[in-house]
Amino acid sequence: MARPTRPESGAPTASAIGVPSPSGKLTSVLGSRRAILALATIVFVTTAIQVLMKPTVGILSESFTWNHPLPLGTVAALAGIITALQSASLLMAPRLPQAAVLATVAFYLAMILLGVPNWASGMPFVVAVAMFLLTSRSSWRASAAWLVLVTVLALGGLLAWALSTGSPTGVLLAWGTSEGVAFIAPVAGAAALGTWWGIRSRGVERAQAEIAAAARAQEERIAQARTQERLTIAQELHDVAGQHLAGLLSLADAAIEVDVRDPDRALALIEDMRLEGRYASASLYAALRDLRAVGEEHVAHTPDLAQVSDLIDYWRRRGMRVDARIGDDLDDLPAMVSTSAYRGIQESLTNAAKHAPGASVRVSVAKEDQHLYVRVENAAADGRAPAQGVGLGWGLDGLRERIRLLTGTVEAGPAPGGGWSVELVIPVLEVETHAATAR
Repeated sequence: MARPTRPESGAPTASAIGVPSPSGKLTSVLGSRRAILALATIVFVTTAIQVLMKPTVGILSESFTWNHPLPLGTVAALAGIITALQSASLLMAPRLPQAAVLATVAFYLAMILLGVPNWASGMPFVVAVAMFLLTSRSSWRASAAWLVLVTVLALGGLLAWALSTGSPTGVLLAWGTSEGVAFIAPVAGAAALGTWWGIRSRGVERAQAEIAAAARAQEERIAQARTQERLTIAQELHDVAGQHLAGLLSLADAAIEVDVRDPDRALALIEDMRLEGRYASASLYAALRDLRAVGEEHVAHTPDLAQVSDLIDYWRRRGMRVDARIGDDLDDLPAMVSTSAYRGIQESLTNAAKHAPGASVRVSVAKEDQHLYVRVENAAADGRAPAQGVGLGWGLDGLRERIRLLTGTVEAGPAPGGGWSVELVIPVLEVETHAATAR
């Protein structure tokens, strides 16, 4: 099996986490030509020793008599050739296992028909090896069918040869039973072992395939989670940058309007702008650091309605007139509702500072009838020109996308008395029920 290459991405792979890659060759016991050649050679040597041992022992015995029509040397040579051909039949097993089984049975019967059935005592072992290699790649039904076929062929050949000798019935029955058992026992055992091996191996391969598929699915989920986290941080970056840039513009507008005879006030505004720049730099650095660390570090907690008073104070310090009415029963809100509401207020105040500088703003947050209502409305601009070219157009679109995931709504448009309003309606009960179900 080829060595897996290292992936270009940093995501863990199935191999990296110790999941074996299904090779599809577990049921192929012999996976190379060298292995099957080694097996055939070992089987030949083992069988040849058993086949040629009997004539060798007989020759060394003083009581040995040879009644075969052919000379002993000729029969021994033919027996060696038949043994070699039977073992060589195993070379077909990787590609043609059925042919290998039939060939080994044929050469076993050839030894019987040669007239020296006692020499063939070791040859059922070769048939058993071929049967194992076949059944390890077959279903149990096919294995049983092949066992029956091989048994019928072998016993039929034994019976045909025995009847041709004209021996008494009792002798034929005893001999046939002995040879039949000697043949069937190893072949049936090998068929059973091969079937068991095949079932277990295929089960392991299926398990490996399922584990590999699960690992790939996990890698995909991790990649999706990282992508989503990056998108979330990008939105965070947009919100933070928008807020601080709008704050800088508000301070710059105020600095322009300062009387030239009031240098202390001008210096104070310049100092505020410098601090604002530092805040913006620190916030952007934190967001960019989180963007780089996705998948490596825990990203900081997103602010929620618990920090909305700090957000309002931030804009008040920059000259925005904000009238806030925040409900008291907001502590038990689901985290996703609270953070989304905070982002809605943050985006609305930032837009008011950019597009209606100097205008008063009203913020109201209340929970009623299992819904959270957030409304941010600013009056018309007081004559100052709105900031141009400082937005990316992501704000309201990103907010609508966020609230849509909570089955809520976002309404943004001109207010009845002039100015602009943004209203969020988020169902709290549905979110809580969904979260409880997920747990």
